Formats: sequence, structure tokens, C-alpha cells
Amino acid sequence: MGHPLLRNVVALSLLLLPSLARAEDKPALPNQVLGATLRIGGGGLFGPGTDQATNPIWAIGASLDVRLGESIYLDLSGDSSAPTGSSAGTGAVLLQIDQEQAGIRAKLGPPAAHGLVGLGGGYARLHDRTGAAQGQGPLAYGLGGYETLVFGGGESAGYVGAELVYDQYFMPASATFRGSRVEGRVTFSYYFGGSEVSECR
Repeated sequence: MGHPLLRNVVALSLLLLPSLARAEDKPALPNQVLGATLRIGGGGLFGPGTDQATNPIWAIGASLDVRLGESIYLDLSGDSSAPTGSSAGTGAVLLQIDQEQAGIRAKLGPPAAHGLVGLGGGYARLHDRTGAAQGQGPLAYGLGGYETLVFGGGESAGYVGAELVYDQYFMPASATFRGSRVEGRVTFSYYFGGSEVSECR
């Protein structure tokens, strides 16, 4: 977790904690807001074992967000990534990563357009193109991003956004890859069941 990007995300989150705490002093919104997100992007693998993996990668995933407070959400998600190419270099494999995460996501700013920060952890499984296992273990992640309203308001709304995500894998020495992943992705989200975006009307 010593990567500069992850350290910067953690530092930003700590700086924002006072403002998030003040937001939690506001009256609770009437209904629990749920959000569903589809995300797709790409990036690269870095660190130990990179020479045995194939770069760059693309990734697709989805998440479910449950509001815990005025601007804080429980974020439950799953992602799969694979190489963009169809052939591996000498001594490398077409490494694919399947992972599930749970964390906290905070929205910073007005409902119509706002920044995002998030932190959490999960579990990842590595395998090659044939499905043969290449290792498994826990992970930690940090993210920053932005999203903006594209339709709706009041009880439901849709957003598009962009995020930069850092994943740090804690794999055993026997795993093919034991490093980290940096991914940029676009997101398409739909929130419903509350009055979170009523002021956008």
C-alpha cells in the first residue's frame, strides 16, 4: 500500500473527514437511497510478477451502493479484468483477475455534479485464459473521481462519471502476480428510492 497514488487518496480522505462529519449533522433524508452502477475501463499491472502478466488490461464491473448517511455510501462491487491482447509474451500468461470489494464511498459537493473518494478491501482470484488458477488473496483499494447528473431528479436520477482506481494485491509468493493495478474507468449510475437529488429540479 506504499504506492504514491494510494497514499494521496488516503491523505485526501483524511483532509475531507471534517466536512463529511459536518454533513452528517444535517437531518437525515427521508428514504434510503440505493444506487446501481456499470463501469468499464482499462489500465495496467505494476510490481512483482508483472513480467509474467500481459499488459495493458481492460476491465468491466458493477456495484451496488447503499446510503449510510447524507453523503456516505456502503459500496459493494465486483470486477473482472483481462489483457487487451490475445497472445502472451515469452514466459507470460494471459492473466485474468476476478475480484469482489466492499468499502465506503463519499460524494463531495452538490447532487448535480460532485467529486468522489472511496476506500475499501476485498478478495481477488487470478487465473489464465484456460481457467487454471494462478493465485488468490486479499486486496485494498482507493479511488477518486467525479460524476454529473444526466437525467432525472427528485426520487431517481442517472449519472455518468469517471474514476481513477488503485488496487493493491496481497498475494502469496506462489502467485503469478503480486503487484498492483491502476485503472481509469467511466461509470454509468442510476440512483433511486430517496430525495437525494431533489434540489436538481
